[in-house]
Amino acid sequence: MLILIGGPDRVGKSTLANELSILSGIPVKHHDEPCPNDSSIFDIYLREAREGVNQIWDRSYLCAYILERQRKRTHDHLVDIIDLEMELSKLHEVIHVGVTRPWNWSAPLHIDELDQAYGGYSAWYRRDVLMARQEEHHFYTNEMENFYRYVTMFPSFMLEPEWGAEEVLNNVKAISKSERPRFKLS
Repeated sequence: MLILIGGPDRVGKSTLANELSILSGIPVKHHDEPCPNDSSIFDIYLREAREGVNQIWDRSYLCAYILERQRKRTHDHLVDIIDLEMELSKLHEVIHVGVTRPWNWSAPLHIDELDQAYGGYSAWYRRDVLMARQEEHHFYTNEMENFYRYVTMFPSFMLEPEWGAEEVLNNVKAISKSERPRFKLS
């Protein structure tokens, strides 16, 4: 099984992934930006999926898909997503978990990070970076909801704010055991 965790920066994805790992014994794979030397931005995910073990992906391929579009203004990698999901469906049961929080929850964490990284810069520059992150937060949240609703072939759910890791794991197990529709080929 692959549990894929997605969400904007500073909403608690890594914390949730680590807590799920402790509860389930499933290892966490943390992902950063795609490797520019890979033939696809999603190659790392396919390599890891082929390892054949249960995994929790902190910053799943959804993150790469959305953030590449927002940060680099790249063209869509939707075809690559479809190819990846078709391959993943042969290897694992996959469940997406979306983590969102309102901007006012994440903003103080961004400010702390900006103060550390940009402390020597002017107030207007730090403010501009913060506002860009706010825009990215909203863009990501909207795109993630659309991805879960209209794109992915795998079951997904959005984390309820009051849920802890145990509730998330229980929801993953319930979805895993549920019978999804099967279609006969004509």
